[in-house]
Amino acid sequence: MVPKLEKLLKSSPNLPSLPGVAVELLKECRRPEVDIDRVCDLLARDPALSAKVVGVANSPAYRRGSPVTTVKRASLALGTSAVTALALSFSLVSQRASRGSFDFAGYWRRGLLNAVAARCLAQQVRIDPEEAFLAGLLQDIGILALNAAVSGYDDIVREAKQDHLRLERLEREQVGAGHPEVGAWLATGWGLPEALVRAVMGSHVPLEGANASVLGKCVAVSGNVSAIWLKAGDKGATQEAAMSAKTWLGISSEAFQEVLTRMADAARGYAEAFEVALPSAKDMKSILSQAKDTLVQVSLRATQVATRSEADVQRLAAEKRTLEEQYARDALTGVYARGYLEATLGQAFDGAVQFDRALSVLFCDIDHFKKVNDTHGHAVGDKVLAAVARAVVASTRQLDVVGRYGGEEFVVILPATNASGALVVAERICHRVAALAVSSDKGVAVPVTISVGSATYDEQWRARDLAELLSSADGALYQAKRNGRNRVVLYVP
Repeated sequence: MVPKLEKLLKSSPNLPSLPGVAVELLKECRRPEVDIDRVCDLLARDPALSAKVVGVANSPAYRRGSPVTTVKRASLALGTSAVTALALSFSLVSQRASRGSFDFAGYWRRGLLNAVAARCLAQQVRIDPEEAFLAGLLQDIGILALNAAVSGYDDIVREAKQDHLRLERLEREQVGAGHPEVGAWLATGWGLPEALVRAVMGSHVPLEGANASVLGKCVAVSGNVSAIWLKAGDKGATQEAAMSAKTWLGISSEAFQEVLTRMADAARGYAEAFEVALPSAKDMKSILSQAKDTLVQVSLRATQVATRSEADVQRLAAEKRTLEEQYARDALTGVYARGYLEATLGQAFDGAVQFDRALSVLFCDIDHFKKVNDTHGHAVGDKVLAAVARAVVASTRQLDVVGRYGGEEFVVILPATNASGALVVAERICHRVAALAVSSDKGVAVPVTISVGSATYDEQWRARDLAELLSSADGALYQAKRNGRNRVVLYVP
């Protein structure tokens, strides 16, 4: 996220927030042994919230026996995970502050359908349905944050015409970040679990690689499923939802019909509890019937439709990756740009603190770069920058992140890497750069070296915050310059 947007968000008084009860519940449920009495006491502080939790416990989606009449029985019947997810969900849906002509009713209609769909999908693939419910509800929370902070944001929403990938593209073009990224930033600030943060980040096309998760895939599919009910009678919406469920979750057409049936049965109870207007029971039944007819037709021409729809899903994923690359990469060097780098640094440091793991950061600065520009011209300077960037990337692992911090300075993020491991990488960078064969337009050899400063957050030294870690790495870099350049200096606390 670009610093300008983050500053704007931080200064907005109307960002979505969690009330004290919800925050305390979240803290309690992170304890190794959750105290159910403590959970009940916290809920009792908010009678309206307590009543809603009890109401949901008696809904068709949860009820298993005799009616639930107390918070204690609701907590025992639902479990602390469900109670916490519901409490957080109710707290979020109750918020309405915004600017402009934003359609809150429409936003929460889609949000609740996303949540119910994610829960039903999670049940189908056997992961925690309550975590999926909350993740589905949070899927587009970045939209609320942008609407609260960015003047004229409702014009961007109208221009997107309910196409969330198009909306994300417009957001990146006009404000510097898409709503999934903003939503993940918001969820991180609330202290939500990392799994939920990642699910929000990949809310339309699931994250890949190490960040991929079944929860994230459920959330991404849920947005397509909700479109079935919001675009009643649209066969394309049903086909796209079914194909995304098959591609990302391995859910067959027959199993997907069961998901839709379960969702139609549960949605009305949630609508009443959350006081969100959904299609009537009659309309839900009619839409469900149309969707099932469409799925039967899809099955009859499975090969043709599957090929075409899978191509559509891959196209959407490719479009998202292209957008991310376009706005995240430095045009000259091909490494990550500063905005992306700063966001990743924040996430990496928070993860190191939360999971008590090492994190190393390298500051790398090309030696005498101004002299290169003055002597050979900026075109040769650009050639040197690109060559050095390639050398730095070639010296790192796939999980490491390399970015251009500004001018001739690069930063390398080394997750789960201690000081000795960082030293190995830093020295490798120095050797590769010194071995570069760069020549001017006149064929004159241009010697290139680089200085590197390294700082590590681990059990030996725990920086107070990210700023202290970066300042320490930067200080080590300047020490390397003072010591003669073309060398590595490790920060020693």
